[in-house]
Amino acid sequence: MADVIERALESYEIQEARREPASSFYARLVASSGADIDLEKIIREGR
Repeated sequence: MADVIERALESYEIQEARREPASSFYARLVASSGADIDLEKIIREGR
């Protein structure tokens, strides 16, 4: 049940805020692991 609610809230957030879904954000981080990640830059780009 909690998983369904979490997905619904994420979907609503994407529609309302026009932001990248958290799952995509984390997938990008994992894909670039091993590289030096500037989290502050990623956060600024998302705003």
